[in-house]
Formats: sequence, C-alpha cells, structure tokens
Amino acid sequence: MVKSAALKPPNSYLTTLLPFVGFATLSFFNPVLPTKAEDFPLARRLRETRECSGCNLRDADLRRAYLRSANLSDANLRSADLRGADLQNAYLQDADLRDADLRNADLRGANLEGADLRGTNLTQTQTDASTVLDEQWCQVWLSVNSPNSTQDRLNQVHTYPQSCTNLSSNDPVSLPEGANLSHANLSGVNIEIGSNLREINLSSTSLQGAYLVGADLQDADLFAANLRDADLSSQSTGVENHRANLSRSDLRFANLESANLSSASLSGTNLSNATLRGATLHHVDLTNANLQGADLSGIGLVSQNQEDNGCPEISSFEGCATNLTEANLAGANLSNANLSRVSLNQAELPGVDFDSNTNLSFADLRGTNLSGFNLSGMNLQNAILNGLNLSNANLSGSDLDSAQLIGTNLRNTNLSHANFTSADLSQANLINADLQDATLQGAILIDADLSGANLQGADLSNAVLSSNQLEAANLCGAIMPNGDR
Repeated sequence: MVKSAALKPPNSYLTTLLPFVGFATLSFFNPVLPTKAEDFPLARRLRETRECSGCNLRDADLRRAYLRSANLSDANLRSADLRGADLQNAYLQDADLRDADLRNADLRGANLEGADLRGTNLTQTQTDASTVLDEQWCQVWLSVNSPNSTQDRLNQVHTYPQSCTNLSSNDPVSLPEGANLSHANLSGVNIEIGSNLREINLSSTSLQGAYLVGADLQDADLFAANLRDADLSSQSTGVENHRANLSRSDLRFANLESANLSSASLSGTNLSNATLRGATLHHVDLTNANLQGADLSGIGLVSQNQEDNGCPEISSFEGCATNLTEANLAGANLSNANLSRVSLNQAELPGVDFDSNTNLSFADLRGTNLSGFNLSGMNLQNAILNGLNLSNANLSGSDLDSAQLIGTNLRNTNLSHANFTSADLSQANLINADLQDATLQGAILIDADLSGANLQGADLSNAVLSSNQLEAANLCGAIMPNGDR
C-alpha cells in the first residue's frame, strides 16, 4: 500500500506547546488512568503530549481518551481498552493492536497502515474515506459494523476507508487469521476455499448458509455461532487437498443443524451442547471431541458411496470411517442417528439417548460401557462389541447379525427376539440372560456361560457350542443345534 504523504506526525513545536495549551482540558475530560501502575507515566505522557511512538501501552485503560492526531506508530497497544477513544487523524502505523478494544472509537482520518489487528474489536468504529486501513482488514471492519449484506454496506461507501471501497459482493471473501468477528452477520458469506482462519473469533456470529469449504479453523472461537446449513466440508481439486480443520475449536452451544462437515477434522473440538440435528458428518475425525449434551439426532455419518465401496468420495483423505474414538458423548441425543461404521472406541456414553432408529451397524464400540442401556430394536449388524459390559441392558428385538461379542458381559440382559445369526459370542457371559425367541442360527457360542439363561423358543440351529453348555439353561421349545426341538 502507498503511504499517504498527508498523514505525518505533528510538528515538534505543536508537541512542545500542547502540554500548556491542552493539559487542563485533557485532564478534565480524561480522568481514567491505565490499569497497570507501570503504564502510568507513558499513559500520562500520551494524554498530555499525544506523542508516544513505540511506547509500551499494553493493557492500558484509554477509554474515551482524547487522542486526536496522536502519534502511536509502532506502539504496543495489545489488549488496550480504547472504547470510545477519539483517535481522529491519529498515527497508528505498525502499531500492535492485537486483542485491543476499539468499540465506538473514532478513527476518521486515522492511519492504521501495517497495524496488527488480530483479535481487535472494531465494532461500531467511525471511519471515513481518509481512514487508512490495510485491505486484509476491510472485510472484518465491514462485517462488524453493519448487519446488512455486503452490497447494502457498499451503498454507504462515503463512510468507508478508501482501501475498502473496491470490495465486490460477488467475490469470495478473504478473512485474516486471528480476526475478531464476534457477533458479526456473515450469513451466506462465501469464504475462499482453504482459507487460514486459525484462532479467529466468530463467537455468536451468524454464519448461516456460509461457504467455508476446506477452511482451517483450528483453535477458532465459534461459541454459540449459527452455522445452520453451512458448508464446512473438504475438497480435493486433484492438485490440492483442502481438508476442513476445526480441531480444538470451541463450538459449545453452536448451531450446526443440517451443516455439511464431510471429511472435516474435529479432533479435540468442544461441541458440548451443540446442535447437530441432521448434520452430515461422513468420515469425520472426532477423536477426543467433547459432545456432552449435544443433539446429534438424525445425523449422517456414512455416505452412500462409503456403504457401497467402503471408501470416502475424497480418497486422498485418510480413513473411511468416522472417528469418535475417546469422544465424550455424555448426555448426547443420538436418536435416529446414522452411526454406521463409526469408531466409538473408548468413547464416553453415559446418559446417551439412543432409539430404535439409531444405526450402529459395523460400528466399533469396544471399550465403552453400555450396562443398563436401552438398545432395543437397534441395528447392530456386524458391530464390534468385544469385551463390552452390556449387563442389565435391553437389546430386545435388536439386529446383531454377524456382530462380534467375544467375551462380552451380557449377564441379566434382555435379548429376547434379538437376531444373533452368525454372531460370535465366544466366552460371553450370558448368565441369566433372557434369550426367549432369539435367533442364534449359526452363532458361535464356544465357552459362553449360559447358566440360568432363558432360551425358551430360541433358534439354535447350526449354532456352535457343546451340549454341556446348555445343561443349566431353559430350553423349552428351543430349536437345538441339530435341528431337534
């Protein structure tokens, strides 16, 4: 950017006279002092002389300060409170304004060329055509200073910094890393594919229907953000792979209803109490994610292509199965969710709400505790349930065709009318289990303990077990392995 020749620091004689001319006025209107004792001399000097180039004013309290034409170039104003400050025609070139609060500040004619505005709150700041702002921060300023569409904002171009007047409402938006867009309206925004948005603040921001394909949102603040119908999927162009990355981001209480997160990485992400109803999560990585209290009802975690071919559409991304390994799903609503082929290994599931429409076929549930759970009528075909604690659970009418239940604890479990065709129940604990009218055709029951089990009316044809295993079981009306009743 070409530096404006008109914007120069004030003449030295003005700086010399200023304490005598304006001190009383400045002291009267600016009684607020900086928050840190060590900043007091510099802040006082700034108020009195408005000359503090290169000063360390980090965390300073400069609310409503009269700083017209002040020279703050190269100053450290990180986390400074400048709410309502009068910074008309101020010199802020190359200043460090990270995480500073500039809400309602007057920046008309101010020069912020080269200033670091990561995390800066620019809400309701006043600017005009003479304000100098680097182009990369234009979209940030526009987004937090008007609730209307980009086109509507451009109709008021006379109030915008000169560098921001060339933005087109049709072009993909580029947002700088670490920007503060909290509470902004970005509904329907089209973000450039693969944008680096790490550590960006989008808390309580409206991103409904936004296009964020391949965006890197690692460590982003998306607390209570509205991402309904947003596209956060990944894309492979054949030359570059753009995998949406939301790992370690804060999505607590976020609305992700019907959002597309296919192939995205959400490892370590906090999704507690988030709404994901009807969201698409095909082959997503949710390792160590926190989904406590989240609503995942009606989600899709497996694509048709994966069901047919066993691999994702974007073959360059690792893994075909959605990964929820060690995820915290305590209290999550998983009713009507499609969790087929999902890895829930070691996941925390206390209080999870399943229903008969929850699909856990081919899912890996090893290391989870499902004792006492109601899993009746569910699809658990080919599920991996080895070594699980399913004691006192209700699996009546569930489909466990070809499921693996090696060493599983099914003591006192309701398995009536369940389908265990070709399932492997080797070494399972079935003491006092209710298997009335269950189908166990071709099931492997080697070394399973069936003491006190109710097998009344059960079909054990072609089941693999020894005769002495059935001695303490109720076999009234059961079909034996050899076909006899």
